[in-house]
Amino acid sequence: GSTDTNAQNGTNKSKDSERRKTPIIPFSDLLLASWSTRFKLGDIKVQRFGHPLLSNLSTSISTMALFSSLSSSAANEDGKKQRPKSHNRLVYGKDDILFGSIEERQGDRPFGRVLDAGTGMHSLRWIATLSETLGMEHVTCITADETMRKNVQREADDLEITDVSKVIIGNWFGPDGTTSINLKPESFDVILADYLIGAMDGFSPYQQDLMLPKLVRYLKPGGRLYIVGLEPLPDKAPGDANIICKVRQVRDACILLGGHRCYREYPMQWMERQIEHRSSHLKLIHTSTFPILYRHQTIVNQINVGRSKFSLFPTKELAASMKKVMDDLEAQSLEATSRAPNGRIRLGFDYVITAEKTDDAKAVTMEGVCIER
Repeated sequence: GSTDTNAQNGTNKSKDSERRKTPIIPFSDLLLASWSTRFKLGDIKVQRFGHPLLSNLSTSISTMALFSSLSSSAANEDGKKQRPKSHNRLVYGKDDILFGSIEERQGDRPFGRVLDAGTGMHSLRWIATLSETLGMEHVTCITADETMRKNVQREADDLEITDVSKVIIGNWFGPDGTTSINLKPESFDVILADYLIGAMDGFSPYQQDLMLPKLVRYLKPGGRLYIVGLEPLPDKAPGDANIICKVRQVRDACILLGGHRCYREYPMQWMERQIEHRSSHLKLIHTSTFPILYRHQTIVNQINVGRSKFSLFPTKELAASMKKVMDDLEAQSLEATSRAPNGRIRLGFDYVITAEKTDDAKAVTMEGVCIER
């Protein structure tokens, strides 16, 4: 085994709208009180994430932002060309701990032709940076939602990568099990599955075990598959962390009562088994885990997802009863986070798995980093 570590119709999480801008602390740097930032989606992706040594982290972030702003202004005054405002939305590996880990695993290998198998605004903003120094030649973005396709295409235009990108609407698994996506086999050097497996239950339920073999078909020999996923939360957790489990359960109940499907996250070990035993052409290279720290607002964001379904409930009486439950959970979460170090409760983790299309022997390494939501 190995360790290392974080939709549809706005149910469990919105892949981009709540995605990851949060401080993270690598375990190896914790004693040095160093920090970096992560944009993230998730349970809130976001995602997804304190730290007793960083008592003044928010001030540090504000100061860094101020220095960055002053530096940018000074550069403009010196006559340097100001880049389009849309470029300020770009997400570099240094900004996103999960994408940063992918860049680290890729090393000196050029990204070449990239397939974003379940695209979103956030992943596109990262992929758009790969052509600058990391050898990305072209990206194909897949989404099953027409509105998302339009938004991603508009963002690609704004980021000025239209000439090296293509946005396709389609479902990897149609009603009859076939795909509406027409791609050339073995045509991609890198495939990104960014929370794709967890989101599939909203579009292609009960097909999750078939996703990796399908993706491998489009990967060149020696190409890399990067899987980003969120470890499912337990049904119960010790101490104050249990409030996060309760919120998840009630939130999902609201989603179901509203007639929508919940996301179904899959454990890291399940994903590794798919690679090692069900995908004969894949070799497991590396797995990284990123423990999650939940703020009160992160928990409230998930409570609000449940509240947003009240109008879809079958009766007003049921909605009123559930509203009281949600209000009580919000109060309990405030009490729980107030008792936690730096107001953050640690529970669960995100993971990034690296696999390669080859028949060579498997090699796995381990490492860990902490993510704060």
